[in-house]
Order: sequence, then structure tokens, then C-alpha cells
Amino acid sequence: AHGFHFYKGAPLLNWIIYYPIEKICAKWTDCLITINTEDYENAKKHLKAKKIEHINGVGMNTERFSKEITQKQKNELKNKLKISKDNIVLTYVAELNKNKNQLLLIEMMDELKKYIKDIKLLLVGDGIYIKKYKNEVKKRNLQRNIIFLGKRKDIPEILSVTDIYVASSIREGLPLNIMEAMYMNLPVVAYDNRGHRELVENKVNGYIVNSKKDLVEKMRILINDKNLRNDFGKKSKEK
Repeated sequence: AHGFHFYKGAPLLNWIIYYPIEKICAKWTDCLITINTEDYENAKKHLKAKKIEHINGVGMNTERFSKEITQKQKNELKNKLKISKDNIVLTYVAELNKNKNQLLLIEMMDELKKYIKDIKLLLVGDGIYIKKYKNEVKKRNLQRNIIFLGKRKDIPEILSVTDIYVASSIREGLPLNIMEAMYMNLPVVAYDNRGHRELVENKVNGYIVNSKKDLVEKMRILINDKNLRNDFGKKSKEK
């Protein structure tokens, strides 16, 4: 179960539609595997599968993210992306759609640029909202601050030039993109949902936020405190 559609705070319609289906199907299920604590507890309480297990997501290829990336490679990538040495780089790797909620990050950048000029947001991924989000960036005159990278195969390299990882999705099971960022020693600022809460411990390896105002405030704290970013990043890797 890659994140039940019925969960604490989910729309009533989700409970009306998805919960009965899962409840009925559970009767014929030999083993139901959940990937976060909230879904595990939910399944044990409401669903009658023969066996219910909890594993931490689908795993990740740590070897891919352990390879050495030289300073020369980082500089070359920054040059290609027109990132200066003074820029603070934020990154989010996700499909461009309603649930991933990149609009929140665009609105965040509109606020942050009032206080911090040297800031870039890398949006990695493609999706049905690409045109909508690009139009929004143009409308807000953020073309120099937000870079759409499309689908990429060099995620480790992109994360190596990133200062803060940010995640805006509304619903998650257990997001692999955040695990990869954590493995790359990055602090994470993530919107409040069960999958993000499982990975990001508030004020330990990043921040969990629940509004645009909260997001902007926490980003300003991290942007202005390199030591805090490093400390959160180390805790991310440990976790």
C-alpha cells in the first residue's frame, strides 16, 4: 500500500470511496504491506488482512548516491545551470502535478526574493502541470529564480550542488526523493503529511511546515544559518 487515500485529515470523499474498497479486499489479502507508521496503525485498526507488515518504503540505491562527485563536476553543473557561487540552491524532485503542489514553492520563492536575491529553486521532473507552473513563474517574474530541469538522470549531481531540499506534496506514502536527499547530507523542509513526518524530524534534520508563511519563515532561518544547515544535513544522513 503506497500510501492509503484515507488518512488523518483526508477529504471525506476519500473515506467514502477508498476505505470500503480496502476493507472488503483485505478479507482476501494474505499479507498487506504498509510503508509508514500511520498507515500501519490504520490498517491494524480498520482492516482484517491475514497479516499486516510495516517496511520502510521500497528501498533506495545507496551505491548510486555514494559515488564521489568532484568539485570540478559541481562547478561544471553550476555553470550549465547558471548558478553562481553566491546562490543558495533549493531543489525538489517530483512530477509536476496537483498533489506534488509545486505552486506552493513558486509562491514561496515570490516571498523569499524580497529578502534574499541570491536564491535558486530547481524543479526536477515533468508532468501535466508544466505549462501551468511555467506561466505562473513568468507571471511573477521569477524566471531567474526558478529553473525547470525536466526529467534528469543526474540526481546525485544535482543534489550535490543543493543547499536545502524542499518538498511540498500534499500526500505521501514514504517519499524516495526525500530519502535520497537525506542520504546526500541535506537538510529538508517539508510540508506536513504522514510520509514527510516519517522522515523529517522537526528541528532535528529539518522542518515540518503547515502553511506558506511557516514555510517562508523556516526557509529564511536555514538560508541565513549555514551551520544549522550542516547540522541538519548530518542528522539527515544518520537517520
